[in-house]
Amino acid sequence: MSRDTHCWGYPDPLTWLGSPKDLWQASILAVVATVVAIVVIVVQIFLSEENFDTPTYPNPTVPSFSRGFGSILFAFGGMATFPTIQNDMANRSRFWQSVVIGFSGIITLYMPVALAGYIKIGDAVSSNIILSVDMSNAVLVAIAMQIINLLCTFLLSSNPVYQSLEEVFNVRKGFSPQRCIVRASVVSMQMIIGLAVPNFGKLLNLIGGSLITLCTFVLPPVMYMKLVKDRSDKTWQERSIPLWEKVFLVEAIIVGVVGGVLSTITALYDVIEVSFTSNCFNSFSECSSLSK
Repeated sequence: MSRDTHCWGYPDPLTWLGSPKDLWQASILAVVATVVAIVVIVVQIFLSEENFDTPTYPNPTVPSFSRGFGSILFAFGGMATFPTIQNDMANRSRFWQSVVIGFSGIITLYMPVALAGYIKIGDAVSSNIILSVDMSNAVLVAIAMQIINLLCTFLLSSNPVYQSLEEVFNVRKGFSPQRCIVRASVVSMQMIIGLAVPNFGKLLNLIGGSLITLCTFVLPPVMYMKLVKDRSDKTWQERSIPLWEKVFLVEAIIVGVVGGVLSTITALYDVIEVSFTSNCFNSFSECSSLSK
C-alpha cells in the first residue's frame, strides 16, 4: 500500500461559513502555502537527484494516458466554483480578468514541479511527488504547507455543492442549524468514501475523468450554446456564436467525452481493485497503518 493513503478526518466547522466572499482569506492562505511548498519540492528534487535511478520515459499506453487524463482534469475541479465567485464579485464584468490571472498563476506554479519531477525522476515519480524525494525537515515543511493548501481549497471548492444542496432542502439563507447539518452530512459522506478507497490517487483519477470532465469540458459548452440559442425570454439580448468559437466548443466536448470515458473506465477498474483488496474497514490495525 502506498504512503499517499488517508483514513482520518472530521466535519470541519469552517465549512459552515456562507459563500466564497466569507472565505477570501482561505484563498490567499492557499496560494501562499502552495508557493512555499512548490519552492521546497523543486529545490529538494535537485538536491536529491544523485539518489534517483536513471530516469526512463516509456511511451504512453491507453491505460496510462487515461489515468493521466483523469489526474490532469482533476486540477480543473475548481472551475465549478466560478459561477458563485462571479456572483460575489463587486464588478462582475471583470470576471474574465480573474480567470486569466488565476490560470496563469496555476501554470506558473505547477509547471516547474511537473517538469522537474518528470525530467529528474521519469516514470518512477509518485502520484504524490513529495513521496519521491528524500524525507527531510524541508520536506516536512512542504507537507505542512500542502495540508494547509488542501484544507483551504476544500473549503472553497466544496462551497457550491453545499449551496446547491441547501436550495434543494430549502435551507434558509444565513447561518442556521440546518446549514450545519447539511454540510456536516456531506463532509461525513466524503470521509466514508475516503475510508473505503484509502488510496487517494485512484479516487482522484475516477472523479477527474468522470464528474470533473463533465463539469469542465462537456456541460459548460453545451449549456452555453443552448443559452445563446434560447429565445424564450424576449428581453434577452440576441447573440450568435462565431464559427471559430463553435468549432472550439465542439472540439472541447469531443475531447471531454472521449477522454472522460477512457479515463473513467480505467480509474473505475483501479478503484474496485484497491477497494476490495484493502481499505480502512478491513481492520483497525490496517487502517491505523495506512494513516501514518
